[in-house]
Amino acid sequence: MRHLGILLSTLLYFDLSWKGVSGECQGDYDLYFVIDSSQSAMGIFTTSIVPFVESISGTFTNQEFRLSYITFSWEDAAVVQMPLTKVEDSQGIQEGIDKLKMVNPGGLTFLSSGLQLVWHPHSQTL
Repeated sequence: MRHLGILLSTLLYFDLSWKGVSGECQGDYDLYFVIDSSQSAMGIFTTSIVPFVESISGTFTNQEFRLSYITFSWEDAAVVQMPLTKVEDSQGIQEGIDKLKMVNPGGLTFLSSGLQLVWHPHSQTL
């Protein structure tokens, strides 16, 4: 399973194999949205960040593609809002988006705690 991690506005890791000119991604991939929910995102979290994640999440057609939403703020406040979920599970994806909409941004920015959840997926929170 290949992993693809995205931090909004910063590409952390990119390893996709594109087949032909159709632009369809073939293979098994995991996409982690590692999302800043600190005080710095307070004014734009629900108006820009969550709608962006929602719009990107709806664009994948490969049924083997899986998504996860992780938020981070305080050093010990990284949370898996949605564990890896196949894109074909539209109800599960919507539940993850709904959980993101409930996040109350605040605190300092500790990206490392969010990234640790990508590399140690068995932890639900740090």
